[in-house]
Amino acid sequence: MLERKISKEKHPLIIRLYEQGLSKAEIARQFNLDSDSIIKKILKENNIKSRGQKKYSEEEEIKIVKAYQDGCDTVKLTEMFDISIQTVRNIMKRHNVRMRAASEIKRNESLKHDKEMIRMYQEGYSSVEIGKTLGVSYTTVLSVLKERRIKKRKSGKKTIPFTWKDKDKIITQYKNGMSVLNISKFFKVGRERIEEVLKENHTPKRDITEYNRKVPKEQEKKIAKLYTEKVPVKELAEKYMVDTTTVRKVLRRQNVKLKTIKDLRKFTEKEEKEIIKEYKKGITIDTLSKRYSCQKRTITSVLKRNNITIRNIQYQKKQFQAKEDEIINLYKQGIRTRKIAVMLDVSYNKLLELLKNKNLLKK
Repeated sequence: MLERKISKEKHPLIIRLYEQGLSKAEIARQFNLDSDSIIKKILKENNIKSRGQKKYSEEEEIKIVKAYQDGCDTVKLTEMFDISIQTVRNIMKRHNVRMRAASEIKRNESLKHDKEMIRMYQEGYSSVEIGKTLGVSYTTVLSVLKERRIKKRKSGKKTIPFTWKDKDKIITQYKNGMSVLNISKFFKVGRERIEEVLKENHTPKRDITEYNRKVPKEQEKKIAKLYTEKVPVKELAEKYMVDTTTVRKVLRRQNVKLKTIKDLRKFTEKEEKEIIKEYKKGITIDTLSKRYSCQKRTITSVLKRNNITIRNIQYQKKQFQAKEDEIINLYKQGIRTRKIAVMLDVSYNKLLELLKNKNLLKK
């Protein structure tokens, strides 16, 4: 995030850099400032005479104009040629080049976005996958496809063709006892697509009794040994091309004690104290579970074990109401909703609801 203020301790360093020949724009970038106007102010306060504007030759100016006409925005030009935004505007004015409006830039960006969505969809990606890749909701993807009159695929059907190696792997996994659902999760496709591959290769469907195949005794011992060496069940299932339930059954047959949630994540006394301290400050259980890479109930059990009363919904509502003004101010400054939710540790959905009710949410 770009800064808007700079501490007085850094003022002498800024002056020294300017006296060494660095431009205001370059110094602003070094200190991660949103504009060089802050540098101008600091120099004025310290009675430092500002250098005259750098004069560019006609060849240099033509290069800048050409870069702008090729689609480069003003911010990129300032970085490329080490000039201020105002200098860019002055050069464009001298060469009678019309500056692009903000709405025009947004429209061009949206057109590129739309083309990328269409390309990905035609390659076989689902609307959810496209949304995650481009940072939009799947409903936005669907509305774009509808506007552009792109023929919608049947739900669950993915058109990306499998290689012969993938097809062999699918058949082997299925024959080794892996379910269609888990195979579809492994290849990140719909169940229908896996069923199609099996049908194409005339793979006979299993009976319910055949679902969990018998693993050879030698393999069972290897699985048990690897599990005791802290290899996860999921990895073992992938390695031996079997279902996770089959791995667990093998471990029970080999008298290996399966790990519980308590065994998987144990906190030290120091960590537990930190969790309690953060929870008392107002940080939610959801945020703490993400921070410490564990389940919500693990955090809850830590709090209950230390006789900490769990906050109710009414408390959370009051906490959110106290942050409402701060949310609105940050949103007006141009900070994204996701970032505000993380910064203030609030629910993203509640945040959107608040902005919608206040008629502030941009469409």
